Amino acid sequence: MMSNKGSVLDLFVIIAVLFGTAIAIIVGYKIISSIQSTWVPDDATALAILTDGTAVMKVFNAGFLIITFGMGVAVFISAFMIKTYPTFFVVSILMLGIALIVAAPFSNAFNYFINTDEMVDAIPHFGILNTIMRNLPKIIFGFGLLLIVVLYAKTQTI
Repeated sequence: MMSNKGSVLDLFVIIAVLFGTAIAIIVGYKIISSIQSTWVPDDATALAILTDGTAVMKVFNAGFLIITFGMGVAVFISAFMIKTYPTFFVVSILMLGIALIVAAPFSNAFNYFINTDEMVDAIPHFGILNTIMRNLPKIIFGFGLLLIVVLYAKTQTI
């Protein structure tokens, strides 16, 4: 059974969570904005709910940055708590390379998704999210290098 503490494998979880969250935010914004543009409610309360719903979805732009670096910090802290053996350093470097190979198609898939005719008008509202997802391999590389440093550069007695 695998340990639930930090390792290089957590980079794959970060990739999947960021991709899924980014898609959900964009689709949620698109749904709310399309409802708002096609349906004009008679009730002032319903109009306020739709307007506030669109505004709340835009808040996720900054929230995505917090989610990204929050997951990174959580992995770093949990990685600091485990004992590691230097023999696994090479395996960690290989896993980082595989994580980069996995992150690039996810970044490209997000790029294709946001450039479709249906989604292209939502992107100006999500600059931070778009920047993070377009640079996902670079961010994963940075997280991976820091994670390897945290895993193997600490002094410990085994």
